[in-house]
Amino acid sequence: MKVLFILHQFFPLHHTGTERLTLDLAKQIQRMGNYVTVLTYEPSSPLKQKSKFLIEPDNTSKDGFSEIDDTLKKKEYQFETIPVVALKYIQHRLGFHIFEDKLKKPLFEIIKNFDVVHFTHPMWFSSALEVCKDLKKPTVLTLTDNWLLCPRGLVTSDTQICDGPEEGKKCKEACHYGDEVITRYDESKLFFENIDHVVAGSNFVRRTFSENKWNREIELIPFSIDHSHVKKVGDPKEIVFCFMGTFIWHKGVHVLIKAFKKVENKKIKLKIYGRGDERDPYIKDLLNLAKDDERIEFCGTFDYSELPEIMADISITVIPSSYKENFPLVMQNSLAYNKPVIASNVGGMPEVIKDGINGFLFEQEDEDQLARIIHEVSQNPEIIEKLKEGIVSPPRIESEALQYENIYRNLLKNQNN
Repeated sequence: MKVLFILHQFFPLHHTGTERLTLDLAKQIQRMGNYVTVLTYEPSSPLKQKSKFLIEPDNTSKDGFSEIDDTLKKKEYQFETIPVVALKYIQHRLGFHIFEDKLKKPLFEIIKNFDVVHFTHPMWFSSALEVCKDLKKPTVLTLTDNWLLCPRGLVTSDTQICDGPEEGKKCKEACHYGDEVITRYDESKLFFENIDHVVAGSNFVRRTFSENKWNREIELIPFSIDHSHVKKVGDPKEIVFCFMGTFIWHKGVHVLIKAFKKVENKKIKLKIYGRGDERDPYIKDLLNLAKDDERIEFCGTFDYSELPEIMADISITVIPSSYKENFPLVMQNSLAYNKPVIASNVGGMPEVIKDGINGFLFEQEDEDQLARIIHEVSQNPEIIEKLKEGIVSPPRIESEALQYENIYRNLLKNQNN
């Protein structure tokens, strides 16, 4: 089979959970004897590292794109074993458009060469669905977040958690959007309803769409990891708490730092891995929060191949998300390395993290509750060993890929009947 994966952004510029999920799944589908390509968009300028945890746009870099018409640029490259086609607008545009007619012609030229199209994030490329319908190509959608329901990830403009758009009416009220958000809502729902097969990695996402009356069958295939990356590692001598992720408000790094500073134990450490845009004032806030505590270390970014070394130096991972996190990759990786997880009791995380069994849950933004958990663990290190006994290793990428391959084959079979 020839399978085209479509998502909003990809390696090497972007490397969060959806990109890793797509890469690992594409590589495994490829290993199973299929021809695989990734189609992506490159919305941002190339980035350069300013310091170990700060990035800034690199406006001097050659981006490698060539113009294909008066609207779009294109480049082709390979990341690891996966061929990649990247598109971008000559004049980058922002807006609420789900479908974009100007993309149809270049998308037609790409999609016509594939048997199945698999969306792992439809942002920028929702028009590919219209092309697939014209070409009679089967489509699969994996819901990796709630973007179709809400462009802000179910967080209002004043950083309050939102349960749903109420057909766009709540978006106008809570986030002060205009009527264009109603059009976006209608187009998003149309996209969702016309995909041939929809999958989610968590019951949380399935429930969220159902509660918003987006009613159709959504198959549950829990997100997996590529266990070939996982190595057996030990533990540090001291207790080391760890955050891994992007330095943006909704990831909750500020909650973790505040909670950690409330614990007076001098023998514990907090390692913070990740990076953020230097233009974001949130970065300065984080540095100011942590500056008087020598136990807190900003460690910068790391290559995925370095993950075993990172995991060997930590005791427990903290995911302090301030929004409805779906199914973070760092949670799955931590459990694969037999490291317990402390997580916000929100989104899809409670489906995996069981309080007092393989980690702890605390209420979103409750720094006092998180501080009490950190204190309890730091005073009683044997708790970590007890939590390890409750860890169940995450599903394997081989199993997830086989389920998707069966979906592809069934769609093609039904199409030919």
